[in-house]
Amino acid sequence: SALSSGLPISSLAAIGAMLPGESPLAFFLRTKADTATKEIAESAAVAEASGKDAFWKAGGKSKVDFLLEGVHIAQVGGKGRGLITRDAISAGTVVLRERALGAATIRPEDSD
Repeated sequence: SALSSGLPISSLAAIGAMLPGESPLAFFLRTKADTATKEIAESAAVAEASGKDAFWKAGGKSKVDFLLEGVHIAQVGGKGRGLITRDAISAGTVVLRERALGAATIRPEDSD
């Protein structure tokens, strides 16, 4: 494969290969889709991101009440938003905490 042959990622794109971490949809849009399909996909992505933003900001406050120092939320090319850091994070470290939208008490007798 191109990766095992030591080709740089730019060469993978040049030969039409799927890039590491690239979704099948992103690969299709990059290599095969016509302009109209790309525009529809972009507008759908914008609408989806807008809906997610509205959810997280509902009530005028962010639902995230803790974000580890050095971690930030940023756009990740072709994938939407994600958590980014430059420093290593130890396994088991709490990186983000959010307030629950709702909660319910479940008792053993409720299992029937």
